Amino acid sequence: MCFTNTGKGLKHIVLFLIILGVNFTALNAKAKSKSNMVKEEEGFYYGYGKASSFDESNSIARKDLIENALTAMVRLSNPAAKKVTVAVETVDARLGNLKPFDQSKSGDNVTYRIKVTDWEKNEAAYQKSLRESLLSDYNKLLTSKDIAAKLEIGASVLANLEKNGETELLTYQEGATELLSRKVENLCKDAVETFNFSFSKKDCLLQANPEIILTVKDNSDSPVSGLKLKTVWTAPYVSIISEASELEEVVAFVTTDSTGSAKIDFPLSDAYMDSVLELTVSTSFGAEKFVSPQMRVIDNISAVDARYYTVSDINQTFAFVNVEGGEFMAGALAQDVKAAKKEAARQVTVEEFAMAVNPVTNFQYATYLYLTRNDDAPEYFVNSDYNGQLQPVIGVSFEDAEAYAAWLSEQTGEKFRLPTDDEWEKAARAGQEIVYPWGDDSPASAKNANYKGNGKYKFTSPVGAYETGINALGIADMSGNVWEWTSSMRNLAEDSEMRTVKGGSWMDGPNDLRISNYKNIEKSNKYPDVGFRLVKEVSK
Repeated sequence: MCFTNTGKGLKHIVLFLIILGVNFTALNAKAKSKSNMVKEEEGFYYGYGKASSFDESNSIARKDLIENALTAMVRLSNPAAKKVTVAVETVDARLGNLKPFDQSKSGDNVTYRIKVTDWEKNEAAYQKSLRESLLSDYNKLLTSKDIAAKLEIGASVLANLEKNGETELLTYQEGATELLSRKVENLCKDAVETFNFSFSKKDCLLQANPEIILTVKDNSDSPVSGLKLKTVWTAPYVSIISEASELEEVVAFVTTDSTGSAKIDFPLSDAYMDSVLELTVSTSFGAEKFVSPQMRVIDNISAVDARYYTVSDINQTFAFVNVEGGEFMAGALAQDVKAAKKEAARQVTVEEFAMAVNPVTNFQYATYLYLTRNDDAPEYFVNSDYNGQLQPVIGVSFEDAEAYAAWLSEQTGEKFRLPTDDEWEKAARAGQEIVYPWGDDSPASAKNANYKGNGKYKFTSPVGAYETGINALGIADMSGNVWEWTSSMRNLAEDSEMRTVKGGSWMDGPNDLRISNYKNIEKSNKYPDVGFRLVKEVSK
């Protein structure tokens, strides 16, 4: 908003401030405490400085005067506006040889003041000169075909307005109401909205020494070259996955080449391995010395992010053990006196495969949800009885488990899937004719597993918590803790909507933990005692 040097204009200002219930004294946000505070009079703007020397106090007071005057002008249209700040180098051009109004004998307190009418006259001239100097850049902004150059020009204009305290004051034309900053911001926003960002790797598992290439093109699929970008690596808080991370954000700046591409470096510290990370890329106007709200808006509009889970050893993160193929007797064994008729023994043949050492954990499943931007988290994620990182995931349907297997296959290039019930039994017995993974003794005799009344856990237990329950192949939790989805439909019609689960759970008694035992449940339902583990197909 511009002001003209008229008595009528001053009356309107004073009247407006009275209506708002404020006065000039209230509008003057003081830069320093004022032990020598003067009695302020209406019709003036004041500035104060307090420091150890006159020169420093004087500089502070002159700057404070300008900032208070500009703030008063902005608050005429926006009473809640923050105090305006200006760069030190703009002060003398506005105040010239204006002398202190008051100062202490030691010079450590200095006061300046200026008549509102004089300020308006000076400011009108200052704004006119500033507008003329910026309009040539604005015209270049209108005509430039180079998007990166256009944004650089726009950022320069906005930074100039900010350091002069004119972001919310200088109009595009004298006597008009439309701000120059808004017109520049809109042109920059239009340019940024044409950006199409693509990552060579995005929302995925990252192994050691990853190379990430970012490419920027416009809506016509032409590369945007010479574009300065800010990259920020952070370790965000994600439910289940992590608590508040102590990893510091890593900030860097890159510029796109002639193909619109830029290489983004991964943080060098080993602390960033085996971590869930987020990479945010945006224009870098917020890094300028004088940053306006408009420049931050442009950065926010341009911002894109990619999500990663970094793994130093994929075979340790997703541990599997090979299970030999061949014939074996599935179902009830002769010594299993508690077996039901449905568990009748049968001769089966399976191909070699690899079985996961543990059921899929909450951490692993939450990482999958994070990387796939899937908000369909199991309801038990908010229940502290079940949501430990190393507890097996529960509350997932058969389809959920299959989707996880398909995702992991895509991420690694290997084939993961749910086991058949025969494969599950083959892995559980580990080449032995035994009733339970550890032998023929009930888990009640040695507390080998998590079952109802185990005396150790009231809910699901961390995977691998029962070392005596680990079988001869090193596979944990095959019995107890959670039932596990298989792809089989044991004794069901081919079009059944049910699937077979194996292993028994923390909600079941010892008898349900026998290897040959199974039950069929609705594949679309989600249960508090059903999780899953995967098999990995072995190349022949």
